[in-house]
Amino acid sequence: MKDRGSAVGLVAVSAALRGLLCVALIGDSVNSANTALASPGRPLVGDIVRDDVERFAHGLPVQVALATPEDGSLDFAFNTRKDDRFAVGSVGKSITAAIALGLFSTSEIEGPIADIAPGIPGGATVRTRDLLLHSSGYQDVLSAAPQDLSECAFSVLLALPLAFAPGSEMRYSSTDYIVLAKLIEKKTGAEISTVFLSFFERAGMRNSALLQLPVTVPAAALFPAESGQVTIDVPDFIGTGGVLAPASDIVKFDEFFFSQRDLLQRLNSLTMVLPGSSTEVPGWFVARRGASDPEYWHDGAFPGYSAVNIAIPSRKTFIAITARGKINAYLAANTILDDLGI
Repeated sequence: MKDRGSAVGLVAVSAALRGLLCVALIGDSVNSANTALASPGRPLVGDIVRDDVERFAHGLPVQVALATPEDGSLDFAFNTRKDDRFAVGSVGKSITAAIALGLFSTSEIEGPIADIAPGIPGGATVRTRDLLLHSSGYQDVLSAAPQDLSECAFSVLLALPLAFAPGSEMRYSSTDYIVLAKLIEKKTGAEISTVFLSFFERAGMRNSALLQLPVTVPAAALFPAESGQVTIDVPDFIGTGGVLAPASDIVKFDEFFFSQRDLLQRLNSLTMVLPGSSTEVPGWFVARRGASDPEYWHDGAFPGYSAVNIAIPSRKTFIAITARGKINAYLAANTILDDLGI
């Protein structure tokens, strides 16, 4: 296992969540279940957020960050602190995609990944855009139920025959974003942890950090039919689910990313239509809020944590929810937006 540089480690607090938390659960500034800390704004916002969080979280530690033109930036914390770091799981894929869109040229995105990183199985036919859009055909590492998620086990999985022709369909796969992280490392010549930490600085995500691997989690949290524990020790797992952040930093990422016009144009030039009325772009799913406003979203889960990130850039509105425990963060966030009339 190579050293992950300055990536922040996890503090063990229980057998079930060993290795998952970066901060203490209890501190002097922790709020009561019925109290939210918020920046100045309309009192109605705090009331709505509190009521909706109580409805969905049932007393679990939850953070809500909200930014709107009317109210500015608002941060709420229930049974935790506003700057506590929570594992946000696949919400971090949006950050990986943002890094890739800013790093690779159009020809590198449209060309085979072998042109960037020779030696990866399937690299002659899988394109970078296929990784970004979950259309590579690689087997999903989180559906294979291995005894461990080691670099060796991942290499074996990567060498399996592609499940479908690259670009022909979409199957959500954490494998794609692990491979994408490998491409980022090859292109930059730096470890993925270093690249992410540098991006955090540029995006103003001052309280964000990364998982320090290896980390052991309950197997059932990743593979419901399994028992015992699973050790995650794939260094580039950072690219698919290794970000630790408070909800406020996720909204800072949104504000930074969606202010980059060139990146937004590249993002929306890479699309895949999904069943129903939604589409996919790199690192995001896209639905509609109202008649025409695109709503970019991605939820995430990591053993013991839940998260969601929703961006409505046409309205300059962003909301992120992070929770310690299992909640329907996506439904909670949309309920808050609906109740606010957004």
